[in-house]
Amino acid sequence: MKRLILLVLLGTVACVPAPAATVPPAPLRTPALYRTLTPGPSATVAVEQAEPAIPTPTPLIYKVQQGDTMLGIAQQFGITLETLMAANPGIDPAAMPVGTALNIPSAPDDLSAEPTPTPVPLTLASLDCYPAIDKSLWCFALVRNDYPEYVENVSAQVALYDPAGKRLAAQIAAPLLNVIPAGSWLPLVAFFPPAVILEAEPRLTWLTAVRLLPTETRYLPASAQDVLVVVDQSGRFATITGEVRLAEDAAPAGQVWVAATAYDGRGRVVGVRRWEAESTLQPGEAIPFEMQVSSLGDVIERVEVTVEARP
Repeated sequence: MKRLILLVLLGTVACVPAPAATVPPAPLRTPALYRTLTPGPSATVAVEQAEPAIPTPTPLIYKVQQGDTMLGIAQQFGITLETLMAANPGIDPAAMPVGTALNIPSAPDDLSAEPTPTPVPLTLASLDCYPAIDKSLWCFALVRNDYPEYVENVSAQVALYDPAGKRLAAQIAAPLLNVIPAGSWLPLVAFFPPAVILEAEPRLTWLTAVRLLPTETRYLPASAQDVLVVVDQSGRFATITGEVRLAEDAAPAGQVWVAATAYDGRGRVVGVRRWEAESTLQPGEAIPFEMQVSSLGDVIERVEVTVEARP
């Protein structure tokens, strides 16, 4: 019999720069080791066995929003303008229509080439990395916004170090959503291509995080309602359904996103997925959503969803 998990979220709002996934479909994960780093003075790395699971996408594409500039997007992800332009040679920075898809590369060796605001401090709960059969690596950094306002443009660098302290590789980690609501948790996602050393220790460095003013109007009041999470018999695959409702006094939403975060029994992130609406959502109306998320680690114990709505 299938296991049922019922989760209803009312009034949860969140929004994103989060890029849609563009990496090739990842292969099945082999029964291999995964590593977990828990921050703190006496942090240790736990190593455990895990069963094969199907990885979910990591955000590597950003869709241009109203008012965006190439420089602003580069600063948002902690990379140089030149790096972003080089990754998008066919796009004119002076003519980027809303919806233009930009490749977001990483700049692990140049974190300060472009001036960026000092990131506001956020709480890092855990940094979990999971290998795939092709020797690629997926890392989830679970962070919390302890401020009374939304925090926007959150990004970090995840670097891998060998036992001698030598850095082996680094990638930019970004959340599925552009803002983390007050008091909420949201994972940042980083993807390492094949051939990384899976036994390396992951470390995180903050790049960007900005507190929004209470008067911010770029995000609309929307909520996920009647959310139902069905976990399959193996415990490693979940289907999430529900609806997004827009407040009656809001402007029409041209962009509606729902982010799902899957957790295991220890509260570690084991999978993520984002759903995007294909139509405009009118004030006071609702739109149904359905998505699936799979675990890269242990069995799924719960799934949380967060909504983003923008004009």
